[in-house]
Formats: sequence, structure tokens, C-alpha cells
Amino acid sequence: GGFSLAHRKADRYIFAVYFFVAAVGAVDALHRSARLRRLAGTTGSVMTIDPDKLLALRIPDTERSYTQKDAMLYALGIGLGQNPTDPHELAFVYEKNLKVLPTFAVVLGFEPYLLRDHDTGVTYEMTVHGEEHLTLHRPLAASGAIVAKHFIDDVIDKGAGKGALLLIRRLLFDKAAAAPVPTIRQSVFCRADR
Repeated sequence: GGFSLAHRKADRYIFAVYFFVAAVGAVDALHRSARLRRLAGTTGSVMTIDPDKLLALRIPDTERSYTQKDAMLYALGIGLGQNPTDPHELAFVYEKNLKVLPTFAVVLGFEPYLLRDHDTGVTYEMTVHGEEHLTLHRPLAASGAIVAKHFIDDVIDKGAGKGALLLIRRLLFDKAAAAPVPTIRQSVFCRADR
């Protein structure tokens, strides 16, 4: 009864989110290709990465709030709750004694345009996500507010014409307690370094 109706609503919501993301991605791809054509047509090359600017960059803190619904939709979106009688799965998709998946921290406070919106010489359209590491200092609350602090820890030159590798660190703090929750480290390949 009720669970399957809620599950169908969640499926529709997740489909709508995927459809929206796909549509935005298609539009973004058109803008990217147009911008790359403009860059190539006007300058003949892309900008050079400035390691000093990247390492000195002061990125504004990001504040985000989230609800139990957000945590449950994340869990449903990665496949939990398919077995409505499994108490281990239900712990992440049902309000009573709700647990939050540790990987939910990865999407909290994420700034997708971090490298695009600052003057660093990085050609955003030519960046690729490398890897991501999550260190959880304590469990996430079922709902709350976080403050994310972003740092560029290192810029590794891969050689002439091979681009660079950025090492980025994000610290999430529980806004109410001012206590660290996770540390997220990621690498980003910048393929357009000239």
C-alpha cells in the first residue's frame, strides 16, 4: 500500500531530476562547444593555468541546508529501498530512526563551477573529475545545515601539452555545532594547459 505509492512518487521525482540534469547537460554541451570555438577562433589557444593564483585563491564558504527528504531521496536514487522488508535498507529511506548514507556528504556543499567562476587560467570546459576520497569524522545528522570550505591544495604540472592535476579539499562543518563532519578530497584533470 502506502510504501509502494511513496516509492512510485520517489521514482517519478528521481526520473524528473535525471531528465532535468540530462537537459541541462545537453544545453551546457552546446555552450561549451560554442565557447571552445570562440576561444580557438580568437586566440588560437586556451589560457595558461596560473598555479600561484590557484593556490592563493580564497573561495567563499558555501552554506547549504538539507532535510530528511533530501537524505531519503539520495538513498532511493542510489538504489536503497528496493526491498521494502529489508530493515537495513529501510533505515536509510524511512523517517523513523533515519540514518544518512556517508556518501551523501559528497553532494553537500559541492560547487560545480568552482573552477569556472574564478580567474585562474583553467579552461573549465576541458576539466575532468579524477577521483574522490571521503573521510567521515562523525555521522551526518538526518537534517541540518552545513558550511563548506574549499581549498586548492596543490597544482601538479603534468608536462608540456599534457595539462595539470589539481588537488582540491572540501571541509564540511555542521553549522549549529561548528564541528567538522567529513573531509572530501578530489582530483581534477585540467587538459587544456598550454
